Amino acid sequence: METTTIDRIEELTTLEYDKKENDKLNKKYKPRTTVEALQGFYNWSKQIINLSQALSVLLGSGIAVMFYQKMPSIGWLLVLLSFGFLAVVEALKRFTVTKANEIRIVNNNQDKAINNRTYNISSFALVVMSMGISYVGTPYVISFFASHGELTDLQAINLTFEQKAKESYTYWEGLKVDALDKAKQIHNENSWQGKTSREARTPKLAMEVKASAMIDSLNSNLAVLAAQRNKALDSANNANNATIEEHKAWCYGFSWIGCMAAILIDLLVLGLCCWNANFDERKIKENAAKDRITKEQNEVKGSASTDSNNIEVKDTQKAEETPKAEGNAKANDTENQPSAPIGYGNKERKEGDIEKGQGRKRDRVLVEVNGKLQSKTLGELNTLIAGQSRSERIQHLENLKNKLK
Repeated sequence: METTTIDRIEELTTLEYDKKENDKLNKKYKPRTTVEALQGFYNWSKQIINLSQALSVLLGSGIAVMFYQKMPSIGWLLVLLSFGFLAVVEALKRFTVTKANEIRIVNNNQDKAINNRTYNISSFALVVMSMGISYVGTPYVISFFASHGELTDLQAINLTFEQKAKESYTYWEGLKVDALDKAKQIHNENSWQGKTSREARTPKLAMEVKASAMIDSLNSNLAVLAAQRNKALDSANNANNATIEEHKAWCYGFSWIGCMAAILIDLLVLGLCCWNANFDERKIKENAAKDRITKEQNEVKGSASTDSNNIEVKDTQKAEETPKAEGNAKANDTENQPSAPIGYGNKERKEGDIEKGQGRKRDRVLVEVNGKLQSKTLGELNTLIAGQSRSERIQHLENLKNKLK
């Protein structure tokens, strides 16, 4: 069956896809050093520190809300100052912790230790300050995001009783006006020369008394309404205060939670800063080891190149020489037999024995690798050490390397 163009295209496409997948897997699982393996976490840890410190500022931002509530006339100025203060505290915390770790790493690599007490005490004091700020500010942050229950509207109560007072005034004022109108009508119908007749004076007076009674009833009703309004307002105020106090107590219940959160955040920041400092130290040592190995490998290559040139010169000279007698050749063959390394003879070779290099050749040390003894130069030993992971094996190889120095 012949292969068509489409089949060929599919085959090439599949091979190309497989090649890309293999390249991805090889890149993902290629051998790497500790620094190369943890470089990604190192980069992320810096972002985690920044995020943690921003969260710490948020926990402490309650003091800004507190100042705004207590002094609203200059509230926004105090809010800006509060956030500026919190930012300075976090920046100083980051600075002192970083410096303390730097000095710790330096002290690990020198005999005379630097006094690190100032940065340690400063870091501790800033952490304690952060805890206090979070303890005080957390309830205000909670109250800002979680409001209390619905309060009774005092304005609505006032409006209700004002409406009732208007209705009462309209009612009693209407009765008063009616009584006065009737008294005026009686006077108009029973008067002579502007004076009320004797028979009409009694009913006119009765209407006037009734009008006066309407005014008294109005005042009495208004007084009752005022008492009812005051009682309703007092009851609503008490209920509102109870709701506010209950919500305030609930918010203050988060104070210790905020304080513990601040402690955890600070411990996270301290831990990551310490880990980053250790990573930096490891990176410096790995880079130094890489440079040393590269330098030694270059030296080995240069030495091998020189030896190769010398061999070529000898071979040329040998080809130009006239062949000697057979007896002399045999003698020469006997002389040129490889001799045992200096210091050995026929005794059994073991790990740690030194093979002295002759001429321009370097000294070598016997090392057991995968159950077999191999002779290694100083540069080859460094390469072998760089590929080890167990500290015991690394120390053993370092001891062997010291024999060549």
